[in-house]
Amino acid sequence: MKSARFTAAARREFLAEVGFYNEAQPGLGARFAAAVEEAAARAFAFPFAGSPSAANTRRVILKDFPFSLVYRTGN
Repeated sequence: MKSARFTAAARREFLAEVGFYNEAQPGLGARFAAAVEEAAARAFAFPFAGSPSAANTRRVILKDFPFSLVYRTGN
């Protein structure tokens, strides 16, 4: 079974944003992390449902946060 992989830069950005949101409000970082996980699950389950983006990528919008998850399909 295939799994999602995140680039090192994406992982660093994710961790920085979790920290930022936790500083803004305790528990908000966990909500952000859950929104990223949910978006990744949607992209993985329905890889061609995301909006086409630049350089053979697609993106899905995170719920409740001003971010999108950019990804490449496995084909």
